Amino acid sequence: PKLGNKKVASLIHCNAKTVRYWRARWKETKDLSDQTQSGRPRSTTAAKDEMILSELEENENPTSETITLGLNRKK
Repeated sequence: PKLGNKKVASLIHCNAKTVRYWRARWKETKDLSDQTQSGRPRSTTAAKDEMILSELEENENPTSETITLGLNRKK
């Protein structure tokens, strides 16, 4: 049986409009992969993101300054 947008939305905890959007996109393109993003490109790599997260876990009260100092020490 086909589920309606509201039922799917309640099952996956999102808005029915979101379900309707993705269903329409699937019907049109048969593709749900990420589309090309507009706007500014990422300024950090996945590796740099991991270093930042590591620094956040090590520092009790992180600030942008202490994170930067920690990242510079790890270079």
